[in-house]
Amino acid sequence: MGRAERNKGKAAEREVAHIFAAHGWGDAKRSGDAGQPDGDLDHVEPFYAEVRRREQLALPAWIKEVEAECPKDLTPIIVFRRSRMAWQVCIALDSFLRHIRPPE
Repeated sequence: MGRAERNKGKAAEREVAHIFAAHGWGDAKRSGDAGQPDGDLDHVEPFYAEVRRREQLALPAWIKEVEAECPKDLTPIIVFRRSRMAWQVCIALDSFLRHIRPPE
């Protein structure tokens, strides 16, 4: 991976951390180097977040990776986007349903 790609990834992680912080995860921040045990972001519990900013989406591979790395007490998510598109979140349906409330 070249320097430009690394910088793009770091910028994406910082951007997503700021979004989490603005929505109640005030301590959210970038973890640092890839492969750290805390995912790409720290302090976004109950989630274990991996961030991807790529033009070519590889969701099946990313899902396999995040599920393998995620500690048992956290919920794995992938936060991703392509250029000029909104950030999206990929989460297993059963996990999603555990974290939301049904309509009243």
